[in-house]
Amino acid sequence: MNHEKIRQRPHTMRRFLSPWGSGDDHFKAHRHRRPEDTTCAHICQRCRVTLKACRAADTIPSGFKRRKMAELEKGMRRLHITAQDERDFERRHISSLRDRYLATDVLERVQHDPGYQEKILLIEDAIRGTQGLILDVGANTCGEAEVLSTRGFSMVALDVNDVALAISQERVQKFRDVGPRYVAGDAHRIPIQSGRVEAVVCFESLHHLEDPTKALTEINRVLMPDGKVFLYEPYAYNPYRRISELRDWFKGTIEKSFGANQLRELLTGTGFDIRYLGRRVLPPSEWKKQNVNRLRRLLKDAYHGVSRVFPGLFGSLVAVAVKREDSS
Repeated sequence: MNHEKIRQRPHTMRRFLSPWGSGDDHFKAHRHRRPEDTTCAHICQRCRVTLKACRAADTIPSGFKRRKMAELEKGMRRLHITAQDERDFERRHISSLRDRYLATDVLERVQHDPGYQEKILLIEDAIRGTQGLILDVGANTCGEAEVLSTRGFSMVALDVNDVALAISQERVQKFRDVGPRYVAGDAHRIPIQSGRVEAVVCFESLHHLEDPTKALTEINRVLMPDGKVFLYEPYAYNPYRRISELRDWFKGTIEKSFGANQLRELLTGTGFDIRYLGRRVLPPSEWKKQNVNRLRRLLKDAYHGVSRVFPGLFGSLVAVAVKREDSS
């Protein structure tokens, strides 16, 4: 691309960089055939020009263009939500509900909340017969890990949100002496030695992670030979999920659901053999419904009814996979 020609056409570049510039200005300014030919000194999403390439270009942008580059760079950072952003969001959210979590005995909740009871039974069926350590990835306030610990399972609760883990520890001390072990850490870098865990539970946590592939690779590493992972994840092509993910993105939390084929490829690509992959519809939690207004409670019930009729579209993905022998 001839930068001399661009210097001679400042009006064209100015029009393109303006938010209301037309598409024709883009092609007038570039005149190239392939994205890799572009080395122009501004950011162009259509041509996939990187900030690094812009800054390394010989033509230094004017003050106007420099300000526009800074604005675009700031916008690009907002589009990408990191694990730290997710941690900060969850800490704020859980802190706002701290008193309610501490006032709730999870064993009492299981008895009076059919949706929560069914959730616990689903996890228990998946890990039944496991004698060794069971790692709950993304345990949040660890309610499930607390309940399963009282039923004889050796639970280890892992979460990046130390505030949520502290709430669980305080609740266990308040209501009983039996509870899980706690590990504050990132699922992308699990602070556990290789081959120490017999089973892993990821209940609606994988889609919150910045890099699911890296997280599953770490899960594979900490699993012992023939160890298994259980996943329960929202279905990506559920219309309600698409709206929900957009809403949560504006809140600042990571939401990247999977299709069935995506989840299958993720598991097989990170060293797992899939034993089961299907759909499941769980009823909404009565405890959670108590914290929303009447309209939202009615919508949750209506959504659950529709989901039971059309589980292929609205049901969540359930997967059980075993670590391959050659993946160590």
